[in-house]
Amino acid sequence: MSQLVFLTFFLGLVSGQQTVSLNASPDVRTVAILVDEQKVATLQPPFTGTIDLGAKLAPRLLVAVGYDEKGNEVARASQVLNVPRPPADAAIVLSDGNKRAEIHWMQRVHEKPSETLLRVDDRTIPLDASFGAALPPLDPAKPHVIEAELRFASGAVVRRDVTIAGGAYSDSVDAELTPVIVRGDAQREKLSGCFGVRVSAVEKSRAVVVVVKDPDPLPVLLAFWQEYAPPNRSQNWTQNPALLGALPLDRNTTDTILWPVMQERTRDSNPTMNVYASSGPFDAHNLGMLWAITRRNQSVNGRAPRRYADAVAVAGMMAAEQGTRRAVVLLLQPGHKDESAHDAATVRAYLQSIGVPLHVWAINATKEQREAWGDVSDIATPKLDRAVQQLGEDLASQSVAWVATDAWQALRSAAKPCQ
Repeated sequence: MSQLVFLTFFLGLVSGQQTVSLNASPDVRTVAILVDEQKVATLQPPFTGTIDLGAKLAPRLLVAVGYDEKGNEVARASQVLNVPRPPADAAIVLSDGNKRAEIHWMQRVHEKPSETLLRVDDRTIPLDASFGAALPPLDPAKPHVIEAELRFASGAVVRRDVTIAGGAYSDSVDAELTPVIVRGDAQREKLSGCFGVRVSAVEKSRAVVVVVKDPDPLPVLLAFWQEYAPPNRSQNWTQNPALLGALPLDRNTTDTILWPVMQERTRDSNPTMNVYASSGPFDAHNLGMLWAITRRNQSVNGRAPRRYADAVAVAGMMAAEQGTRRAVVLLLQPGHKDESAHDAATVRAYLQSIGVPLHVWAINATKEQREAWGDVSDIATPKLDRAVQQLGEDLASQSVAWVATDAWQALRSAAKPCQ
């Protein structure tokens, strides 16, 4: 009758030194922390400590194993890091001999729940200010289900439940389907053999593109001035109707713009979250890619540090979490130093590990930019047409396979070649 739950939920991108906290039932005396099946720490009560995830930004499997006083494993908990996850998560913690329950939660940008419910065997129990409640007497001879539901104004909903039966805990585990990008002959029956697990469906879903660009588009505007400026040049050329629809992507494709200026940095007992201003989504067919790359964001602090590489990593997560065909476009321009925590090579490898193609565009890229990002497409007129064509071809080559396993196993299976 042992319970072990994470109180730290890693919903964003994390690497390096991180604090992790867990709650355990009284019989758990030590907790071993494993990262990618390698032991990195041993925690004693109150089961809070620091672990090192390394400098590499990559999907990680975080496992906590609880042991009793004799060294027997009595409980286990896990979560997958640096993969698309819902914007909020929660856990139910039981204490005082199952006489009290508390809901521990986290939302990606620390939004508080607008509505919180706790039910015991379909009976609603009032919660106190700490999101806890005293439970009614529970008959040990019968199974009991304790359910929690949290709703957020942003639309996120989290549901968790714990079943107590025969003196043992059982946390609910939903059947998972994970979307994985595949190319080539995407037949469901053939792919099941490649992944080693059942492939539920293969589809040509909608496509999403996340464009990372500086909030000041002046260098880009100047590059296309001669081609798109109104003949009399007496009006703002960005209002020229010729911009709308120029260089479109296929129908059923949307794009979102992410500006590499950090808008919010919150620190507490949970991992730090970096939040970047974003737009859209926009219709990438009717508006076109030229319209997207010349957008200005006047609400962003133009003097703020630019974090291009970090923003690309976040863009990769944004693109992957929608479960569609996807790509990230980074538009480089001179004038600002990249003050990211991660370098370009690390971020490129991360996007590859989660199956998100990266297209890097620039107008007359500098030597430093090419050394950092490698394959950079010059989009000076008329080369932008070819870059957009390559982006469209990339999206068209993709299909989405829904694999009957969790994100960690799906990513590991996806590394195997398909015969």
